[in-house]
Amino acid sequence: MGTRAPTYEDYLAAGRRELSAEEFEAALPHATAAVRDLIFPNEPDGSEEWARAVMAACEVDAAYGCSGGIMEGGGFTVGSFSWNPGTGIEGGYRRDMQAAVQSELLGTPLLYPGLGGAR
Repeated sequence: MGTRAPTYEDYLAAGRRELSAEEFEAALPHATAAVRDLIFPNEPDGSEEWARAVMAACEVDAAYGCSGGIMEGGGFTVGSFSWNPGTGIEGGYRRDMQAAVQSELLGTPLLYPGLGGAR
């Protein structure tokens, strides 16, 4: 519970440059929640791998407008331009978030789902 989330300075030190400080801060709550959900029943351990997973999740969330995936399944039209990201439980945000987080945590005990099988 006392694990410190990575800071924007940590993000830059890790060699990542995709997000501004404002985007990183806006995406951080959604990112930490997404990582926590994907590693459940494990708890965040503050490891370098966990921090990288949160940073990757921030980039995904920022790509979706720092929305926590709220636009998933919706769309909009402006003039003749129409955008619809698709629908369904495995829409773009969730799929992209899972891929980003799992790529950073692959081979770590944080992805271990416990006894009883896989997710």
